[in-house]
Amino acid sequence: MKRLGLRMTLLALLGASVGLVAAGFFGVRFGVHLGEDTGRVIEALARVDARRCTEGFAEDRLTIHGYDAAFQPLSPGAPAVPAVLRERARAGLRHPAELYFTRAWDGDMLVPAPAGAPCAHLMARWTSTHRLRDVFRDEGLLALTLLLGLTTAFILWLGLRPLRQAIERLRQLVVRLDAADRSGASPPELRHLPAVEAALERSIERVHDRLATIEAQRAAMAAFLADVAHDVKTPLASLHLTIDELGDPATLSEAERDSAVQRLSGDVVYLRNLFANLALAARLRDGEVPVATETVDLREVAERVRLRAAVLAKRKGLALRVELPREAVPVSASALLAERVLENLVDNSLLHGADGETVVLRLRADAETFELAILDDGPGVPPQELPRLGERTFRSDAARQRDQHGSGLGLAIVGEACARFGWTLRLEARAPRGLAAYVGGPLTQRRQPMRSVATTTSS
Repeated sequence: MKRLGLRMTLLALLGASVGLVAAGFFGVRFGVHLGEDTGRVIEALARVDARRCTEGFAEDRLTIHGYDAAFQPLSPGAPAVPAVLRERARAGLRHPAELYFTRAWDGDMLVPAPAGAPCAHLMARWTSTHRLRDVFRDEGLLALTLLLGLTTAFILWLGLRPLRQAIERLRQLVVRLDAADRSGASPPELRHLPAVEAALERSIERVHDRLATIEAQRAAMAAFLADVAHDVKTPLASLHLTIDELGDPATLSEAERDSAVQRLSGDVVYLRNLFANLALAARLRDGEVPVATETVDLREVAERVRLRAAVLAKRKGLALRVELPREAVPVSASALLAERVLENLVDNSLLHGADGETVVLRLRADAETFELAILDDGPGVPPQELPRLGERTFRSDAARQRDQHGSGLGLAIVGEACARFGWTLRLEARAPRGLAAYVGGPLTQRRQPMRSVATTTSS
């Protein structure tokens, strides 16, 4: 930028110098020609016989006529005195002669007549012997003009060439950006234009940020749709099974019908809350807003999960054993996400279990912490695959062989929710077979050690 500024300064100085030289030269030439004409007029006025002013005087391109005090012509064919000269004369002549140029090179000169002459004023009118073209007839002037023109053109080329190149590089960069070239590198020539370069770099960064935002939104939308498909599967299946049971009410006792209605109500409430909070859960997962937590009774959450899981366990011929404390287990969490943790873990064990196998849901708490355990004696997972179970879209080879559906999203949601609540998640292989999932964390308030456990078994 400094070099370009220096060149532009030199260009401006040279241009001013050329202008001054040209103005001075042409001014001198104009003055010389004007001086020649006025000198010729003054010489003629000195030679004319003022006593014969009424007769008039004429020679090459020059006439002289006499006028009275009222500026009336006294000689035949005399032109009228210009109003400007009349006004000057009435106001008192400031100079021995007053000049008035009728055109660029022609004019009139008014002088007082000598004493004793029959005229009060003499006015000479001349037509110049020189014209503008005569000024350029001099060979030296033509050479000087040509030299100045070539010098000016060279300096203009020298000064504007870097700017033209920078603008061309800028145009090429814009073309690359328009062609989706997102390299973001500005050409080296733009180093001479730091303001333009900085603005362009900021624009490139904004474009990149916007593209990254769009890509993140697209990925978030894909994850959101996967979450919806995964999370509504279990409650919809529970609704379907419960409705099938209620389809033949004669086979159900009153207690069984009441239980089915409770399950239906719970599933409807769960789905309502799920759809109302899925968008918020996606935003929480992407870190757009802080995690808003509340005090949640984990025992109550586990009881709701038990009611829905019992239907699936019965349909698959599994034994579901639930061990819950009689007292509340208060934790700091989101009720919806906490329920997703339990639901996904239990659902994972039930879906991979076979007829006659057992799934255990156990919740224990001491004075300050809780531990939630989901145990099954299903096919389990090879030890080398355990660390990857929490990855989104990962499923073990055995799981893919048993069920071609699913995306492995359930355990990923469990891991994300536990991380947000400050809980721990541990997955272990059981011997001789099966999988154990342990979730632990702090309580929101101290409580008495667990005195009793309510055990429920469904099969």
